[in-house]
Amino acid sequence: MFDAVKLVYTPEGWLQVDAFGGRVVRNEPTTTDWSAYANNFYGVYVAYKKIQDHVLNTFLFMRDVNDGSFVGEAGGARGDGQCSI
Repeated sequence: MFDAVKLVYTPEGWLQVDAFGGRVVRNEPTTTDWSAYANNFYGVYVAYKKIQDHVLNTFLFMRDVNDGSFVGEAGGARGDGQCSI
C-alpha cells in the first residue's frame, strides 16, 4: 500500500504534465499502519500531443530509500585512473 498524491496540469490541450509522490505504508496487523519515511517514490510524466497522429510520452521515476541498503559506487581500478589488467 502507498500514501500518495498525484497532480495533473494541462496548460494547453496538447500538453499534459502529471506529477506524483508517495511512500510505502507498512501493513501492521496489530497496530496503526504508518508511512515508511525511508522509502519514497516520485515521478513526472509528460504527454506532448502537438505532433499530428502521435503522442510523445516522456517520464522520470525516482526512488529514495534511506535505509543504508545502497550507499553508492566505490572507486576502483577504473575510477582511480589506474588499471590492474
